[in-house]
Amino acid sequence: MENARILIVEDEAIVAEDLEFTIINIGYEVIGRAASANEAVNIALEQKPDLILMDIVLNGKRTGIDASSHIRKTLDIPIIFLSAYSDVELIHKAKSTQPYAYIVKPFQERQLLASIEMALYKSRMEKKIKDSEEWLSTTLKSIGDAVIATERSGKIIFMNPVAETLTRWKKDEATGKPLVDIFNIVDEQTGEQIIDPVKNVLDEGIVVNGRDHTQLITKNGTRLPIHDRSAPIRDSNGKIMGLVLVFEDITERKTQEDEIKKLNEELELRVKKRTAQLKEKTKELEKANQSLQELDRLKSLFIASTSHELRTPLNSIIGFTGILLEGWSGELNPEQKEQLGVVYSSGKHLLSLISDIIDISKIEAGELEIYIEKFELRSVVNEAIVVVKKDIEDKGLVLIVDIEDIIMSTNRRRLLQSIINLLSNAVKFTMEGTITLTAKCVNNNIDISIKDTGIGINETDIPKLFIPFGRLELPPETNIAGTGLGLYLTKKLVTDVLGGTVEVNSQLNKGSVFTLNIPVNQDVVT
Repeated sequence: MENARILIVEDEAIVAEDLEFTIINIGYEVIGRAASANEAVNIALEQKPDLILMDIVLNGKRTGIDASSHIRKTLDIPIIFLSAYSDVELIHKAKSTQPYAYIVKPFQERQLLASIEMALYKSRMEKKIKDSEEWLSTTLKSIGDAVIATERSGKIIFMNPVAETLTRWKKDEATGKPLVDIFNIVDEQTGEQIIDPVKNVLDEGIVVNGRDHTQLITKNGTRLPIHDRSAPIRDSNGKIMGLVLVFEDITERKTQEDEIKKLNEELELRVKKRTAQLKEKTKELEKANQSLQELDRLKSLFIASTSHELRTPLNSIIGFTGILLEGWSGELNPEQKEQLGVVYSSGKHLLSLISDIIDISKIEAGELEIYIEKFELRSVVNEAIVVVKKDIEDKGLVLIVDIEDIIMSTNRRRLLQSIINLLSNAVKFTMEGTITLTAKCVNNNIDISIKDTGIGINETDIPKLFIPFGRLELPPETNIAGTGLGLYLTKKLVTDVLGGTVEVNSQLNKGSVFTLNIPVNQDVVT
């Protein structure tokens, strides 16, 4: 029982005194007594009690209902009405001020205690919910992307300031309107309207990670290139309550991409012209080639430097989001957890991409440190399995491992990185079935094979696997996304660092096999 501060509003002195004695007896503090509505309002505004016991019928023109209405407009204080009357009309009028309880005199001490306890508990819970909602609303208003939320029917219930700016619709104007009226998007290349862009989200609960070549038609008719993603909002039972849509203006990014493309085309023309001019001049051609190699090296160093600058804030985002998910888990509802989860997973995805870019740039610049170690292959395989074990268990997959006892000398860290990349890839593209990892020694080379029963790859798509940011033609229902650099980096590590090769065999809807062929002993450090 908490030591709550209670104000008594009762115009009969004997009743008020008896009520004060009862309240003190059950463990609460009485901060004052009022006999009229005006006096009750003044004391409440000055003392700010934790709870008010309010008699409905008071001396004077104003009633306890009038006093409660005045107090509730200024202070968020729970009020319990007391009355010797049980008139239905009076009770209905009292309900308009949203009291926390209604007690008819005379009442028992136990009844009074229960009403006070429930009112205080309800008030605390409402305050927590209100604080949580304000915290979430402030967070959504503060983030840099545009955010729109809808109810189950697709009508808008929330827009943050960025969404207002991009759509040119004010929140008050858009609230209650169908999302398709406000979020009017068309195909950038054809100009055709994209009909009901979030139907799959609301009807089937599918997360949409964005579309290419999309333009938003704003309220004033201007067109903005955007990147959008949407996800369902579910209640505690998993039922879809609505959706949250996040999008951003990519005008600047597209402008930069166009400029880079134009510069690249100009550079290619200049290189071709220069090469033709120097075709008969071997020494000058070699000099030009060296200049181009230096340009590539500087480009790689620039990428690495920029990537390092991005990792520090990303680590902070991931770290603090993880703290919120763990430390606030009891205070967050499922929708809030899901939204923080999106921030957390997006940050880790971007950090993985940056790490891959750094490794690739170091390889291309010839600055990747390589250490030759002697170790057991089994220890590396076991370490790689630990990294992907949770994902395998979450998807209900079966992992089969069959490796020979092999001692080898090579760069242990980069071999581990390559095996983890291939295992993670197999788990990502396998919905059910098995993943088999085998390793054997053949003619002083180690064959490490990772076979899955996943969705497989079209024969025409296999050449794209080891191209940076290569995209495969996947069925939309798979909803699989990656950095587009994992396999490219793996091949660079295996060929340029470990002195080996990578082979792929795959059949659509039957699975894939990736095989690393690596020398048992790598004596020369490149």
